[in-house]
Amino acid sequence: MLFFSIILQSFFLLYMPFFSDIAKAETWVPAVSSEGTVNVRLEPSRTGKLDDTRLSVFDRIEGDLMDDGKWIVFRNEDGEKRYVMAKYMEMQLTEAYTVSGNGRVKWRKSPGGKRGGWYQPGDTVTVLGIRMDGQGNAWARIGENKYISCDYLRDKNGNRARSGKTVE
Repeated sequence: MLFFSIILQSFFLLYMPFFSDIAKAETWVPAVSSEGTVNVRLEPSRTGKLDDTRLSVFDRIEGDLMDDGKWIVFRNEDGEKRYVMAKYMEMQLTEAYTVSGNGRVKWRKSPGGKRGGWYQPGDTVTVLGIRMDGQGNAWARIGENKYISCDYLRDKNGNRARSGKTVE
């Protein structure tokens, strides 16, 4: 076991500089039903070749949101870059945010979906995860089937709710 530990530490010391673009990645999980899966692709394109891997609801990846907000890039077990569509994934977190805006702020039943109700500026919500819609917009999950645009959420320092580190 000690030998394996030394080998693993050596690998990270020698090769982590090559992976620096996703070294501080966010944790993402598939936002699918228990029977659903998410395709993994070799390039960030809906027509890109599929990897042999599919992510299930029980999988976790460490990856970054690409600049377009539509794809997440991560490294597979062999260290090769792979891509998944962001709209099928959710960034994991639990943080309190304050609702901001010039008036009432809508919450929706799905990212960018039908309106469910309203929050007032100054209300506090607990964000359970971040989802992206098909247009690259970030939505905070604040309950079951309850989402609010990250544009209207601020942390205690006044910063917009995070939507994942972006990379090119």
